[in-house]
Amino acid sequence: MISFSKKPLTEESLASKLYLAREAGGIKLADAAIKLNIKPEYLEALEKGRYDLLPGGIYEKIFLKKYSSFLGLEFVAVEKEYAEERLWVSSNKDVFTKKKIEKKNFLAMPKILKNIFLAIGFLVLLSYLIFCLKTSLSAPKIKIFFPPNNLVTVEKSLEISGSASEKTQVSINGKQILKDDSGTFKEVVELKIGLNAITISARNKYGREQIIKKQILVK
Repeated sequence: MISFSKKPLTEESLASKLYLAREAGGIKLADAAIKLNIKPEYLEALEKGRYDLLPGGIYEKIFLKKYSSFLGLEFVAVEKEYAEERLWVSSNKDVFTKKKIEKKNFLAMPKILKNIFLAIGFLVLLSYLIFCLKTSLSAPKIKIFFPPNNLVTVEKSLEISGSASEKTQVSINGKQILKDDSGTFKEVVELKIGLNAITISARNKYGREQIIKKQILVK
């Protein structure tokens, strides 16, 4: 529950002055209302300092002037004190409004957190899509362990070994080669005397392909 600070007073409030002046004169509130042609609830609002219950606009000062004059109070002093009290009430109302806004912002926190989580989810999804797009547009990786470039040998057969990235199809001279779980492959090819051209290719499911060519000279 919000607690309101009381207005510091060095003397009686205007509302108390009006009430005490009427009581001192032995005047009933209903009688004063009839003589001034003002509703009794408005006079009671003045005596309780509940200016928010008055009609507003110029009626507040008109009612205050008539009532204070009726009770024998100096209106100049009354009007000054009334203005000070209205200023104090207005400033405290601003504080209360600010507290209501802060409370509203606090209650909106779950919605803010929800939006943060949605933004994070969106960024994760976007990153995944970018990764998939990059993977589909880039050629698969393939590495040849053996043979080296421009190998010269007297052997009539040669074991070609290497590794390729996951989910790629490896072929040597157009023949598909199986890979093990680690992506490593081995295949023996037959050679002829003279210069042999070996074509090793890796193709992914998106149709992107990387080709490595080797030349082997058999004496």
